[in-house]
Amino acid sequence: MRWNRFWFTPADPAPLCGLRLLAGVLSLYYVASFSTDLTRWFAADGLLTTETVRQLTNPETSDSGAPASFHWSYLNYAKKPFELWIVHLLGLAVLALFTAGLWTRITSVLALVVVLSYVHRAPMINGQFEAVLTMMLAYLAIGPSGRLWSVDAWLAARREPPAGSRASSEEGSVLANISLSLLQCHLAALYMLMCLTQLGGAYDGENGATWWRGEAIWWLLAKSESRLVDLTFLHTATGRYVVAAWTHAIVYGELAFALLIWKPLARPLLLVLAALAWVSLIPVTGLVSYCLAMIVANLAFLDAETWRAWVPAALGGTRR
Repeated sequence: MRWNRFWFTPADPAPLCGLRLLAGVLSLYYVASFSTDLTRWFAADGLLTTETVRQLTNPETSDSGAPASFHWSYLNYAKKPFELWIVHLLGLAVLALFTAGLWTRITSVLALVVVLSYVHRAPMINGQFEAVLTMMLAYLAIGPSGRLWSVDAWLAARREPPAGSRASSEEGSVLANISLSLLQCHLAALYMLMCLTQLGGAYDGENGATWWRGEAIWWLLAKSESRLVDLTFLHTATGRYVVAAWTHAIVYGELAFALLIWKPLARPLLLVLAALAWVSLIPVTGLVSYCLAMIVANLAFLDAETWRAWVPAALGGTRR
């Protein structure tokens, strides 16, 4: 059956291993970004104490008096500055091990726990980037993301003959297929949701139809507090056509990605166009990390042969 072939056919783990490297770097960046204000945010006398977060995220309580909902974070148990720094450095160490691919079956799960602990500790300062990052980490924890380009693979190669280690790295894995397929389905659904949300704005009143009218990009350009580049010179008769085309291209591109990315012939073109679209949004939104995370997530659709050809070269080795 096509269903069984889609989910349970052994697949090359190379895409998962490449995504581990990139998602690991993004995770390190995310957690390291808290270093300068760690105690200012999370200390017992900080801006976001555990009690403050509980009140902001759980305004109502259950009949028993307990919070209506609560998201666990190991940072909740670290109140003093030295305790915060200890768990913070341990979290960075876990993410470094995951990125390097050491004890990957364990560190992949721990990496998700580390990132979620920061996400849950301060949900009010989260954005789109955290949602995409945790999505990737969750699915990478399922498959063998450390079989290639990792310390685990290097250690395995030392224990096995060269021919045996190469055959092991190329062996297909059902878990790799399940992990990659889940990530691909989630990503396609995310694109469809973004498209429907933008088109659904037409029913939110006069200001909600900006995507339909081709004005959404202009509203982003007009936000001087978030944009990285001033492109307001496009507010001309000719420039408005550029802005409208830009806006509609994003909506149509999201819809095309969600529906056509499953077609092998259309996949290379869609991946290139999606990357260009996210790069174009960086200067007008200022959401650098989010746009880069989406570009990385898109690479889940990149074929294993391309991963095997380019990652060794990027790491300083030779292409196969």
